[in-house]
Amino acid sequence: MKNIKVYFTVLLMFVLLMISGCGTYSNGGEVASDEEQLPIEQIHEGGGEQPPIERVYEGDGEQLLIEQVYVEDVQEPSFLTDALLFVETVEITHPIFEFPDMLADDYEDIRRTFLESAEQAESEAEFGFAPQRYIRVLRDGHMSFDGVRFFGGLFADVDWDVKEGGLFLLDNTGTVGVEVLKIGGVYVSDIFNVIETYFYFENEAHLRKKLAGMSRSREIHERVGADVNNNILITLADGNEIIAYYQLPEQRHPSYIIRHEMLEDVFFISLRSFQFCQPAHNQTLEAIRNAISEGTRHFIIDLRGNGGGDSSVGLEILQAMGMRVPEFGIYRRMSPLAREQGQLIHRYINRDDGELWVNSLPNTAISHSWSNVVIAVLTDNVTYSSLR
Repeated sequence: MKNIKVYFTVLLMFVLLMISGCGTYSNGGEVASDEEQLPIEQIHEGGGEQPPIERVYEGDGEQLLIEQVYVEDVQEPSFLTDALLFVETVEITHPIFEFPDMLADDYEDIRRTFLESAEQAESEAEFGFAPQRYIRVLRDGHMSFDGVRFFGGLFADVDWDVKEGGLFLLDNTGTVGVEVLKIGGVYVSDIFNVIETYFYFENEAHLRKKLAGMSRSREIHERVGADVNNNILITLADGNEIIAYYQLPEQRHPSYIIRHEMLEDVFFISLRSFQFCQPAHNQTLEAIRNAISEGTRHFIIDLRGNGGGDSSVGLEILQAMGMRVPEFGIYRRMSPLAREQGQLIHRYINRDDGELWVNSLPNTAISHSWSNVVIAVLTDNVTYSSLR
């Protein structure tokens, strides 16, 4: 067998530079010897059976052996090589791997299936959604494999929404109309099942939003075997059919980020995105403080259509009202590439190798609120992320 060295760049890895969160699961693991972490690729020179690629990661001072991945042959170009690098990058970056008991019970099976599909794939189309299916097991709604491909490709020019498990057309006023039965000859329920197989959704609002949005995606339509051209046929429950054409998603930018006004004795804040938009942000904070000093105690914060952003925006708004939220704790890991690029703030390092980045531990003692301040928050199916 040839001694192969494959040099490549996997652009999709950059998504793993984002800070990821942890879920809660249960799984056991076997304790391995206290050796250094082995490389993801071990290419055997000479004939005979190739040795296993051992995957080892550290946790709580111990090294845990997840699995031995056997690779009989690595050809160039190889999706398996990319998949191995992808798995390694995920496992040395995502915080969940510092807490083995939190891994899903079927993590090893899903990873093994992913690597087997990579070994068998002969084209990018055949490799398909396998990486996305693999990282879904982490149950991290802020993490995706190829955001440009899934969320920035071609989409059917049609407006609809998910209601009670079904897909319904919307008119130009947003009013719910006729139910959609099929897209490109495929039942909507089957399309929903495929989307939920490959993507994780952190709550019901996120699920509804993504089902509606991704049901328009040409990538998804091709994946489910729909009849796709430059347009797609949509079958309605009333027996009618409409044709929707594919186009790039419209980039919609709000006309403002934050604004405020007094509605009689209620201070109304409309926040379209969690961004620091100056001078409007500071002007709103000052207006809140003045309103509080003059006796205002009723607030409405409109977060409809707000997909999230920087949580500090919300914290400053609450602080202007005289409130301070408890610290729930933050646990972060930085990838080797992020550390090499100097993105790690060194005062947060709590281990010699700099791998862990812990900002704070939970602390409810610091919370404070005005007992007579009443806040009503308006949300919709787009409200997500920092809004929670």
